[in-house]
Amino acid sequence: MVARPTLNQVLWALTTLIAGVGWVRGLPHLFQIGERMDLAAYYGAGVALARGFPLYDSAAWASFMQGIRYTPYIYPPFMAVLMQLVVPLGWSRVDAMWLVINLLLTVAVVRELRLIQTLSMRQTVLVAIMVCWLPAWYENLLFGQVGLFVTWGLLYAVRARAWQGGGVLALLVAIKVYPLVFVWPVLRGRWRRGTVALVVGLLVTAGVGIWGTSWAESWGFWRDAQFMQAPAPLWAPSRQGFYNVALRLWQPHDLIAAVLSVDATQTYRLPALIDAPWLVWPTWAIASGVVGWYSWRWYRAMPRSLVDTLAVVSCLFLLIFPAQHNHYSIQMVLPLAVLVSRAESRWHWPVALLALALFRWWRPLLLVSVSPLLMMWSMLGVLLVWYLLITPSATALPRDQARPDPAPL
Repeated sequence: MVARPTLNQVLWALTTLIAGVGWVRGLPHLFQIGERMDLAAYYGAGVALARGFPLYDSAAWASFMQGIRYTPYIYPPFMAVLMQLVVPLGWSRVDAMWLVINLLLTVAVVRELRLIQTLSMRQTVLVAIMVCWLPAWYENLLFGQVGLFVTWGLLYAVRARAWQGGGVLALLVAIKVYPLVFVWPVLRGRWRRGTVALVVGLLVTAGVGIWGTSWAESWGFWRDAQFMQAPAPLWAPSRQGFYNVALRLWQPHDLIAAVLSVDATQTYRLPALIDAPWLVWPTWAIASGVVGWYSWRWYRAMPRSLVDTLAVVSCLFLLIFPAQHNHYSIQMVLPLAVLVSRAESRWHWPVALLALALFRWWRPLLLVSVSPLLMMWSMLGVLLVWYLLITPSATALPRDQARPDPAPL
C-alpha cells in the first residue's frame, strides 16, 4: 500500500515545480554577457568620472555607452570612484567578472548562514537551494546588482568584532544607502566601538567620494535623494512593499510589459479594487504600524539575539520601505535560514517560500487576470515569514536550547 503524501511533501512538490521551473527557465539569461543593465550603470559612472562627464546625468553618457543598455546611476559617489579601477578592462570583461563574483558570493552567503545558525549539512543544502530559488537571487545576477555583496556583508558584520562590523557597515552604506536600516540590529549591544568604526568609515568613504568626484555632486546626491529615484514607478509589480501594493489596490495604472517574449511588449490596464487614491497612505501607515507594534512587543518580551533581531528587521524593511525593488528581497535569506534551523518540520515556511517564488510568474499571470491581488505574492511571503519569526509557537526553542549570539571572529 502506497503511503499518502504528507502536507509538507505536497507543499515541497508544488514549490519545486513553481520555483524550480522558473529557475531553469531563466537560467540561460544569466549567462548573456553584456546585458546587466544595473551593472552597466555602475560601469558607466566609472567611465563618466574618468572622462569628465556628469555623474548623475546619465543621458549625457550616450557618446561612450553606445550599444550598452543601462539604467540611471542613483548610487553614492564612492561606488563610481571604485568602478574607475575596472573601467580599463572593458564592459564585457567587467560584466563576466561580476557574474563570477556574484556566484562566489552566493557560496559565501550560504557559508555565513551556516556559521551563524550552526546549520547541519542537510539544512545547509536546503538553505542553498532556497537562496537560488528566490527570484531576488536571479534578479541580482540578471541585472548585475550588489545585493549579494550587501547580504554577505551584513551576515559577516553580525559575527565579526564590533569595529569590524562597523567598518563593514560603513562600506555597505557607501555602496548602497539602505544598509543604514540595519545599523541598530547589527551593532546592538556593542555600540561604542561599532559606532566609532561606522562613523570613521563613513567619513573616509565620503572623503573618497568627494575627492573622486566633486563637492557639488557628492552633496547633490544626498540633497536630491538620488537613492530614492528609480526607473520603475512605485506602483510597478517589481515593488512589493505595503505602500507599493496599496498603490496597485487603490489606483488604476497602465503597465507596459513583455509576457510571451522579451520583444513583444503590450500595454495592460491594471484596475484598482476601488479607485480611491486617498486610501494609499492610510493603508501603508496602518499596515506599517501594526507590524511595527507587534515587532516591538516581540522584541521587548524577552532578550533577543542579534540574528533573530536582524531577521525581523529584514522583513520590516521589505514591508515598510516604499522605494525598494524586488531584488532587495535577497535579504530574506537570513529569515528563511532561521526558520529552517528552528522549525524544519513545519509546513509554514515552505508556504512562505512558495509565495516568494510565485513572484517570478507575475507576467504570465497577466494572461489570466490583471487583478492587483495577483501582484502581491512576494509581500505575502515576507509577511508570513515575519509572522513566523515573531510567533513563539512557530520558531521559539526551549530556553535550554536557545542559540546565543555568534562568537566574534
